[in-house]
Amino acid sequence: MLKILKYEWRRQYKELLVLGGVCLALGALLGLLLGRMTNLTRGVLTAFTDLAGALPAVAVGLLFGWVGLCVAMGVRSVVYTVTAHTGLFGDEGYFWHSLPLPAWQLLAGRGLMAFARMLATLFVIEVSVMAFMGGGLLSNAPLRAALAESGVSITMTSGAFDFGLIDLLNNLLQTAWGVVMIQFAVVAGNQLPEKWRVPGGFVCYFVVMSLAGTLMDWAETSVLSEILVLVITALECVAAFAASCWMVSERLDLK
Repeated sequence: MLKILKYEWRRQYKELLVLGGVCLALGALLGLLLGRMTNLTRGVLTAFTDLAGALPAVAVGLLFGWVGLCVAMGVRSVVYTVTAHTGLFGDEGYFWHSLPLPAWQLLAGRGLMAFARMLATLFVIEVSVMAFMGGGLLSNAPLRAALAESGVSITMTSGAFDFGLIDLLNNLLQTAWGVVMIQFAVVAGNQLPEKWRVPGGFVCYFVVMSLAGTLMDWAETSVLSEILVLVITALECVAAFAASCWMVSERLDLK
């Protein structure tokens, strides 16, 4: 499995470094620009108007570019999760299945890298947003006053990364759950004839999402809702991963 992790890391580390670096740089730069804004007045309607007017056109473009980049990084992580697993069922699959590796290692290697990429993406976006807020919103009293007049309160504490154990486990499990469910949908979709694989994968994913949502709604009504949600999420991950391994090892046909 280490070979799989090494291979997948080589496929994407340059992209991650470039996108992450640009995202962090833009967040910090925009924070500095916001921190220097002074021509602001108070009011619900004037806050955004003054914000747009106080920033140069280039800065406005950078702001939209930064938001778009954050969204694109999240989408790209999802796309990577899909393509990393569809490769097992194309020409690349002949190579991987010729290696003396069980199905669970083939899936776990890609799943772990997809999980790590999603965590890295979320971390970079979080740090970028904190740089933006710390450099601009929190250091600019007129802007804070304008937003406060509009009913928006902006605060940031030094414990921004402090989480309770349950919250931390829930966030990690939810991220893993997203990866495993995409993995399961891709594997299940590729059990169908070629022309039905993509729509079949989408249908499988949304059906699983619907069923999982129903279970979560039930769990949240329990007295031990937080613990129960964690347990159900973990069991769903294990069940979906086991089903994916079974389909790859017992039903895969690359002929």
